[in-house]
Amino acid sequence: MIKYSKLAHASMALILMGSYAATVATTPHTILAATKNEVKHEHELVDLQTDNLLQNGNFENADNNWNIVGQDSGVIKDEKSGSNMAVLNKTTDNHANGHIWQDVTLKKHTTYVLSAKVKVQSSNPSDYITFDVKKGDVNVANYFKDLNVYADTGEWQDVSLEFMTDDTTLFAVGIGRWFDQATSSQKNTVACMDDVKLKEKSTAQDDNYNIIWADDFNEQQLDTSKWDYELGSIRGVEQEHYVNSKENVDVSDGTLKLRLTDRAKEDQYTNPRGDRKVIYNSGSIRTHGKQEFLYGRIEIRAKLPKGKGVFPAFWTLGSDFTLDGKINSQQGAPWPVSGEMDIMELIGQDGDTSQGNKTVYQTLHYGDAADKDNGKYAGNGTSYALSDGTNFNDGYHIFGINWSKGKVEWYVDNKIVRTVDYSNDPLALKTLDRPQYVQLNLAAGGNWPGDAGANLAGQEFDVDYIYYAQNEQQKADAQQYYANAAKITGAKDVTMTQGEIPDLLAGVTSDKNTKLDFSVDDEYQFQNTGGNTNVHLVCSGKDDAAKLATLPAGKYNLYYSAVNTEDKTIPATRKAVLLTVKPRSLATDLAANGLKAVGYAKDTLASIALPDGWSWDKPDTVLVQGTQKVSATYSKNGFTMQESIDVTGNASVSKEQLQAQIAVAQKLVTQTDKYTAQSLATLQTSLTKAKAVLEQLDPTYAQMTLAYQDLENAQKQLVLKDVQKPAEPTQDKQDQVILESKKDDKNSKLPQAGENKGIILSALGLLTAGVSVVALFKRK
Repeated sequence: MIKYSKLAHASMALILMGSYAATVATTPHTILAATKNEVKHEHELVDLQTDNLLQNGNFENADNNWNIVGQDSGVIKDEKSGSNMAVLNKTTDNHANGHIWQDVTLKKHTTYVLSAKVKVQSSNPSDYITFDVKKGDVNVANYFKDLNVYADTGEWQDVSLEFMTDDTTLFAVGIGRWFDQATSSQKNTVACMDDVKLKEKSTAQDDNYNIIWADDFNEQQLDTSKWDYELGSIRGVEQEHYVNSKENVDVSDGTLKLRLTDRAKEDQYTNPRGDRKVIYNSGSIRTHGKQEFLYGRIEIRAKLPKGKGVFPAFWTLGSDFTLDGKINSQQGAPWPVSGEMDIMELIGQDGDTSQGNKTVYQTLHYGDAADKDNGKYAGNGTSYALSDGTNFNDGYHIFGINWSKGKVEWYVDNKIVRTVDYSNDPLALKTLDRPQYVQLNLAAGGNWPGDAGANLAGQEFDVDYIYYAQNEQQKADAQQYYANAAKITGAKDVTMTQGEIPDLLAGVTSDKNTKLDFSVDDEYQFQNTGGNTNVHLVCSGKDDAAKLATLPAGKYNLYYSAVNTEDKTIPATRKAVLLTVKPRSLATDLAANGLKAVGYAKDTLASIALPDGWSWDKPDTVLVQGTQKVSATYSKNGFTMQESIDVTGNASVSKEQLQAQIAVAQKLVTQTDKYTAQSLATLQTSLTKAKAVLEQLDPTYAQMTLAYQDLENAQKQLVLKDVQKPAEPTQDKQDQVILESKKDDKNSKLPQAGENKGIILSALGLLTAGVSVVALFKRK
C-alpha cells in the first residue's frame, strides 16, 4: 500500500454521464499534510481487507489477478513508500496501446464505485490515460464507462468512478491507453496505479475516513496536551511500577517507547493486592480528560516486546471512569460500568518461537455494577496469531478497531480478526456506546501472564503512531450522542495561592439535569522513588473544599464531572483542567496589599502592618536603624507556614524633637502678614495632627517621625505674599552660625537624639528674639 496524506480531496473534475459520476482529486505522494478538517499525520490508515471486490488491489502480490499489457509495463516497488505499484510504461506502439485491468463479476443494475491512486506523467500536461470500466472480460473489453486522468499535475491523484451496471455481469476495470494515432508525448506517457478498490456504493462510502486526531511521536518528549501519565501500582498483581521518567516513557527518533527497566532494590516492594514483588519500572500513558473517542477507527503501528510475562496493552476505557479512586466515586462510573475495549494485548513467553510472542488478544469488558464483568459479550476474547514463523517483536504491525454504533471490528495489519455486533444487547449499548479514552501501557507479570521473567529490563512497546479517524456515518452518530449529552461550560485553568479556598465551581456550569462537582489529584507531585508511591485524590469536591487550602505549592489535575441526577446510568460528562497552587510568600502578600516591611527605629515590630493571615512571631522586637531579619507566621483555613524576612528601620525622632518642630510651626502660623493664607492653612493642618500625636499616651516613633516630617514639609511649602513662591526666610548672623555648624552633617536627614539639646536651645533663643528658624530645620 502507498503511504500518502489526504490533501484537499477537492475535485478536479466531476463528470456526470447518465448513471455514473467520476471524480479526480490531487493527493501528493508526500507526508505531514492535512485537509481543512484533518490533523497532520505522517501515514495513512491501513487499507482493511473488507468488501473490496478486487483481488491484490495494492499489488503486494506482484501482478497476480491482473492482466497487464504494454511495453515494459508491470509491477515495481515505489522508492518513496517501499510498497508495490503497477506501471503502464512508455511504448513505441503507434496507438500507445496498453492497459492494467482485472476481471470482475458484478450484480445487475447495481451501483458501484471504482477508486484508485493514479499518477500520470508526461511532457505534455494535456496527455491522459483512461480510468476504465469495460464491459466483458479483458479479452473483449468493450467500452462502458471511463474517466480521463490527465498529466497536468504529475502527482498522485485520488480517482473515483461511480457507475451502475446493466444486464451485463462481467466487467474489466483498471487503467488503459489507446489512441488512433499516438503522438510522441502520448507514447512516452507513464501512468502508475495503486490501492485499487471496487465496492458497492453503500459500502464504498463507509471507507472514506477523515483523520481527526493523531500523534506521530515526532517530538523529543511526550506531548502532554494529548497525554497524561498513569502512575504507581494500579491493577492486579503485576510487577511493574509506572513512572514518568524519560527512561520509561521515551519519545525519540519518531516513536514512543514504553520501556521496562529494573527498579532499584531499595524501591522494590510487594504488590499490595497479592504476593508478587514489584521489580520493574515501566510506562503507561492515557488521553483521559484530554481526548475522547466515540466511533471511528483507532489505530496504532507498533512493535511489541517479548519475553516471559511481558504484557503490553492498547485499550480504551469510558471517559467518565473514576480512575481507580483518583476521582470521587460519585462523579463517574466504576469499572466495568464505564466499558472497556482491549484492542491489543499480548502475553509474552520465553523463546522467540513461543506462541505467546506471536499471539494478540481482542476483548470487551462491561457490566451492570462495579467489578461485575457480566455483559453478554464481556470477557470472551479472541486471539490472532502470526502464521509466518515470525513474532510481533520482529517488526512493526498495525493494531486497531473500527468502531461503529452497536458494532466493533478488530484488525491486525489489514486483516479483520474479530467482529462483535452488540446492537442486540442493551447493556452493551449503554456501557460501550459512550465516549472512551485511549491507554497504552507495558505491564510485567500478573494474574493472567503469571510471574514476570527476571530478564525483561530493556523490553519495549515501540509505537510509531496512533490515529483516530471517522467516516461520515460514525461522525454523525457521535454528533448525535454529544447533542444529547450534558455539556460543561466555563471550565478553565485555575490559579490559587496556598491557604486559600477558592470556589472552583464559580463560572462553571452544566446542563441536562446534571450535578456539577470536581475532584483534584496530585499526579504532578508524584515521586518515582520511595517504594510504593502513588497518585492521590487530594480533594473530592465542593464538600471537601477546605482541603484546597492545605495543598502544597505545585500543579494538580482538576476534573469537572457533570452527573445526571435522575438517571445514574447516563454517562457523566468530564473535563480536565490544570489547578496551579502558588506558594504563599510574605513579600508577595505585602506587595499585593500595598504594604512594606518598613518601620522606624525604636518602635516595635508590631508597628509594621501585615496582610490578612500574617502575624509577627515576636511583635515586641525593637527595630533598629537599618535592616534586621525577623520571622512571621501565616495561619488561615488550616494552612500554616513561617517565613523569615528582612525589615528596614528608618531613622526616627524623639518626642523632644517633635515638640521643638511644633514650637517652630506655632510661631510661623501667626505670621499672616508674611505668608499666604492657603500655605498657612496647610501648615496649621499639619500642626494640629502633630499635636494630636503628642497628646497620645504612648505615641510610636513612627507616628512622631511622620508628624515631624509632615510639619517640615509644610514649612518648606510656605509661600510669601509678595513673590508667591516658597519662603526663604532672611538669616541673621545667628541663623548663619547655626546653619554653618550643621551643614556638613551627612548621617541623617533627621536630628539625632544626642544632638538636639543645643539645637533646641538655640531655636528657643531665636524665637525669643523674633528670628525665623525655618531654614535651620530645612537644612537639617
